[in-house]
Amino acid sequence: MPTKIITAILLLTLSAPAFAETSEEKLSTCITNTTTGKERKDLARWIFTVMAVHPELSGMSTISAEKRDEISKLTANTFTSIMTDRCVTELKQVMANEGPEGAKRAFESLGRLAMTELMNNQAVTNEVGYYVKFADTEKLGKALYAK
Repeated sequence: MPTKIITAILLLTLSAPAFAETSEEKLSTCITNTTTGKERKDLARWIFTVMAVHPELSGMSTISAEKRDEISKLTANTFTSIMTDRCVTELKQVMANEGPEGAKRAFESLGRLAMTELMNNQAVTNEVGYYVKFADTEKLGKALYAK
């Protein structure tokens, strides 16, 4: 009797679908699991400094060259550590299997995570909804709830 149970369990195990992570997902998981909240906030600061040089936004922020260098160095150190120490195996796999685009997508997940952490701040959440004060809510209501 135990032999039949063991055989049944083995057959079920062998016939179960395999849900293997892609190398891109493995790299994304590694990046997420090995970066700290501070590093993600530093990355968000870097994203901010990058956006601040766009001609449409450059007048909205003043970032000194020294501060830009400091933030860029922190970002460079984090990315170097991820790519050469923390997630080197996963990075090599994604490069071999999915190429640079797969690696890019995996690192984009870090950017999304960094921005999500900032968006969870109450002051930021309040500011996100601030524009509603100026919206035509009657017109929006008609558009959303018109029959």
